[in-house]
Amino acid sequence: MRVEERNGARPARTPPPLLKLDFVPSIAAQARPLVQVVGASHAFGRVLSVTDLNLSIGAGEVAFVSGPSGAGKTTILRLLHGQLRPRGGEIWIDGHPFHRRWLRGVAGVRRNIGFVFQDARLLRRLTAFENVVFALEVADPSVPSRMVRRRATEVLESVGLGQRSKAYPDQLSGGERQRVAVARALAPKPALLLVDEPTRPLDDPRAEVVMRELLAPPVRAAGGVL
Repeated sequence: MRVEERNGARPARTPPPLLKLDFVPSIAAQARPLVQVVGASHAFGRVLSVTDLNLSIGAGEVAFVSGPSGAGKTTILRLLHGQLRPRGGEIWIDGHPFHRRWLRGVAGVRRNIGFVFQDARLLRRLTAFENVVFALEVADPSVPSRMVRRRATEVLESVGLGQRSKAYPDQLSGGERQRVAVARALAPKPALLLVDEPTRPLDDPRAEVVMRELLAPPVRAAGGVL
């Protein structure tokens, strides 16, 4: 991964705080970058959140973004997920131009991107197991139900929730809901996994379990993690 951000490159009322980025080297053979960001910027009104960002992540790489609140960490993830369009610059995800205002097939590309939100965002009327099954069915409707259910069981067990699979979100603690969200994102084996503060509501032992799953060789072999 290569990243460069030069604050103050564009005039704004409030420049974004400095971000720090670290990475774990790739374990996969490199071809074209999975993520390529060139001079991207974004602002909410006249307040810059990201400015002149240059970033490259290859398959198998794990990148960590750290910084104070308001530094633009979540904005970067939303730009890479296609939830936001940059004000300037280019964003390429697996060869697809996410910086274009109208991108044909963006929904199909996003099915291959896993996203773990800060607040879990589980479907309240579905159990933990059903939340994971639903994500798998959306990602690839052609997969047989038997394989979907097996995969959902596997990922819930991997994050220590095998015994809580029938519980609804309202019956789970904040930490348990976050682990379901991680399992849901990991289940389809996405090419790119975007994770927004996944261990914030977890105690140290559970945080270690989640980070071990996010950094596991099978996850990194499938794609990049940010």
